[in-house]
Amino acid sequence: MKKMIIIAFLAFVLISPIIGAEDSECGSAEAWVKLDDGEWQEAGVYGLSLDIYEEFEVKVTATTKVLCHVDVLLQGAGKTVTFEVVNGPLEYGNWVGEMNIPAGETRTFESTVRPTDNKFVGGTTPLSMKVQFTPPGIDDDNCQVSFGLINPKINNQIWEGYTGDSTDNSNDGTNGGTSSDNESPSFEIIIVLLAISILMFYRKKIKP
Repeated sequence: MKKMIIIAFLAFVLISPIIGAEDSECGSAEAWVKLDDGEWQEAGVYGLSLDIYEEFEVKVTATTKVLCHVDVLLQGAGKTVTFEVVNGPLEYGNWVGEMNIPAGETRTFESTVRPTDNKFVGGTTPLSMKVQFTPPGIDDDNCQVSFGLINPKINNQIWEGYTGDSTDNSNDGTNGGTSSDNESPSFEIIIVLLAISILMFYRKKIKP
């Protein structure tokens, strides 16, 4: 069942740029991807590979046709966190945007993204985007567009430019990362030794 869901998701991502889903009744959107040391390419970008944590940039421009709110969502395949935002206004798995944009105006959202160390390493995993145009007081699905950004194969190696930082999500248990359970025994030993030292100290103080 999970394989069928993933296949259907990939099929949607692959055909969405072809059917011109970047246009709606309330606004239109365009997106680009730029690989490390590369040039901007129109989304979707396929037939490439990325190392774990190899950074690339995504950019979307949203142009309104009516007064509306504009929200943008980055998403991957299923519930697994397959990509993460290194910097920029976009957020993986969360809507971000701006309210009350007048008709005919354009907003640009640009962020640096990278694939995480996850269960799709060694295979391909897509990154797609949704743009929601919402006139105040109206919730209209006809004003949402979606399209695929990139569908890379993730190599089973760490990107040479990766230095490690607080956005590292490798220890999510999906690809053999070191879990907190593996680290806990050493922490417990320190606590026990500290407790023994304190106990011995007080015993010496109260010894007659």
